[in-house]
Amino acid sequence: MRGLLCCFAAIAVALLALSACSDSTKPRQEPPVTISGTVLDRDGAPIVGASILLQHAYEPVPDGDGAKPQTGVEFVLTEPDTADIWITSPCTGDTVRVVVGQYPLEAGRYAIFWQGRDRENRRVGDGLYRLHLVGRTTDLHVDFVYTRDDWAALADGEPVAALDITDSTGSFSIDTACLPFGFEFDGPGGRNLVSRSVRLWVVVPGQSVISSDWVTVDAEDGAEVVIAPAP
Repeated sequence: MRGLLCCFAAIAVALLALSACSDSTKPRQEPPVTISGTVLDRDGAPIVGASILLQHAYEPVPDGDGAKPQTGVEFVLTEPDTADIWITSPCTGDTVRVVVGQYPLEAGRYAIFWQGRDRENRRVGDGLYRLHLVGRTTDLHVDFVYTRDDWAALADGEPVAALDITDSTGSFSIDTACLPFGFEFDGPGGRNLVSRSVRLWVVVPGQSVISSDWVTVDAEDGAEVVIAPAP
């Protein structure tokens, strides 16, 4: 919430003093916490135009069993309805995928399984997503963790929904504000959370996919990494 702070001065107070009061109370914009780095080829030259995706690690919540992240969401309808169903990024609100539109549903239990592709049919990385199901009587919005287990398949050259693309120096930067660190979720095996450990995957057009080691992202300092093919 943005507040407005006014400095009141008596007639005898100099304008310079009033300006100093105003300047000293301006809120300072904190720099974003990022995962940043550089992608290099085997010769140490920067790789330009490489797509960066993230793989998350998960750990059991204390006093709970570890749950396997799911690609699907279960829900129950108590009466028939006709609903629109779509998936968004919960942080930005951008539509990721329209699953079905105006689909007739009978009363009962359902499970929707998502294949991890956006509306442009690009593969997405791990992350937190939001399922929306809105009909005449239904208004359901559920956050869920999506995780993929076919990272090696990214090497087939299919387009991906990159979190960032390397620039002319091979550099990239991912703002961590929208990453789901600490998000807890239930699964068949119990309760789990998204840890601060990530693995970065690099998709280079016309080349094999490469990845970093697992990296711990500090809550204040973020992470810095150099990614290059194995020698």
